[in-house]
Amino acid sequence: MKGFVANYARQEGDDGRPIGAERAAAGLACLDPSLVPVISTLARSFVVCDRWFSSAPGPTWPNRFFVHAATSNGYIDSPGNLEQLAGFLGTRFRFRTIFESLGAAGRTWAVYFGDHAQAFGIGSLHRYASDNFRRLDAFAAEVAAGTLPHYAFLEPQYMDVPGSPASDQHPPHHLMEGERLIAWVYDTLRSNPALWRRTLLLLLYDEHGGFYDHVPPPAAEPPDDASAGSDQFKFDRLGVRVPALLISPWVRKGRADHRVYDHTSLLATLKGLFGLPAFLTRRDARANVLDDADFLDAPRALEDTPSSLGALLAGRPTPAPRKGKLSDLQRSLLLLQQIQGTPGRAGGARPDPQSP
Repeated sequence: MKGFVANYARQEGDDGRPIGAERAAAGLACLDPSLVPVISTLARSFVVCDRWFSSAPGPTWPNRFFVHAATSNGYIDSPGNLEQLAGFLGTRFRFRTIFESLGAAGRTWAVYFGDHAQAFGIGSLHRYASDNFRRLDAFAAEVAAGTLPHYAFLEPQYMDVPGSPASDQHPPHHLMEGERLIAWVYDTLRSNPALWRRTLLLLLYDEHGGFYDHVPPPAAEPPDDASAGSDQFKFDRLGVRVPALLISPWVRKGRADHRVYDHTSLLATLKGLFGLPAFLTRRDARANVLDDADFLDAPRALEDTPSSLGALLAGRPTPAPRKGKLSDLQRSLLLLQQIQGTPGRAGGARPDPQSP
């Protein structure tokens, strides 16, 4: 992690010039818990995994591939133009994902998204567009009806538009909208006590987002031959630590789990939980599963879990959309929609925080 600030200082700002050391030093700062009351409350009330590392020292796309497929097939960047994205949608990114494994075992799944579904960057998932990719509003309806699938993957809103700010918490988006989304998801699940009693919510960040961390990423198993033979990176080391919370009436209160995890630990846990027949790659085969020490023999009472996290944000203003050039992630998502007709939209409204 040496040279973090110096490297960050060389990055270009909106004016095309390096942002400089003074601005780069903000990456060493942290937030008081009162500024992020939702995630702070969840951390005090459930389990924090404080050695959860991103699967690769790169941006959103490769790490999202890892969380779905336990590999990025040797790719370490996000697509920046139409040519690169066209390559993504060819044979290179038609690998098997956890979704196919779940389906083959008779388990149900869905991807819920705000405005764009980045998971649609995996070509093998395109045939599921009409049945398994749904708006976040559908998540609330299915929770209320008790029809949530066995595995649900939620994606935030990535675009800042008037009246509907981005909720992905990718810098430089305002963190408050992500807080609102997290509160909405939690409150929605808890509003159906029967479903809440059999649910585990994993709150996970794909990569570190530009913030410094002092813990060196540990060595890792290359997931496959394509990754081990990559010219850019051998995928033999994890990326930077990311926030990770286990949220459920079945987990202990205020516990810190110090075991080493990466995104493929989720996949390894799902394999054991649902009795899936095989791992996806060598990476999830070697990954630690969620520690039994995190879980209780019986669920906590509803009254022993926070209620109405959305109320913690009452009176806080909605931040104005950020003006300026699109981020690399936003450009890649718009390109994906342009090329493939993804189940997405350029703008869109966030879920109603008052939904059941």
